[in-house]
Amino acid sequence: CFGIDISKWQGTIDLKTLKENGSIKFVILRLGYGSRTGGDPITDPKFEEYLKLCVDNKIPVGVYFFSYANTVNKAKIEANWVVNQLAKYPRTFEFPVFFDQEYDLVNKLGNPGKTVLTSCINTFCEIIKDAGYMAGIYTNNGWSTGYINFNDVKYKDHMWIAQWSDNLTWTKTDVKLWQMSATKRLPGYNADLDYDKCFFDYPAYVRANHKNGF
Repeated sequence: CFGIDISKWQGTIDLKTLKENGSIKFVILRLGYGSRTGGDPITDPKFEEYLKLCVDNKIPVGVYFFSYANTVNKAKIEANWVVNQLAKYPRTFEFPVFFDQEYDLVNKLGNPGKTVLTSCINTFCEIIKDAGYMAGIYTNNGWSTGYINFNDVKYKDHMWIAQWSDNLTWTKTDVKLWQMSATKRLPGYNADLDYDKCFFDYPAYVRANHKNGF
């Protein structure tokens, strides 16, 4: 099935129409992003609005968190903040909680090295998983090869791979979600969208395995 991932940059979006016209079967929302100065993370300004649209229109929903953690301690702060936010919405999220670590982190804060960045992934995912949620990772071929020690990543059950092309060439793990485009046009929204293909029935899985509070 196909869906989209959205954040405040998408502005006003009619998710009801996108569902009703068959364009989307799920949505992954940006819950928030880390602080570059070491303070508390920031909730995406559109998160509440988008989440209500998903819930009201019975669109299965997951979240991602954009990390600026360049130390393990910052990764802990981010993960604990995420858990506290998710607790406000019991039995709501039918898709995983994805950790999004990418180029803006090293561009803005410098590169702390593969060992630290890998430890940040594992630390974040461990806290999310221990809180009862499915911990996922959003990544791509370039980042997973050049910036982290992918063999040392411990949480590979829920991989969301970005590869904007007609073919998915990722071979490191099983893939649950594929972000196949960042320029998709769908009827009902007059701008580019991140477009995703899901290979796994998460709404059934969360209930059968009592994940994410179900």
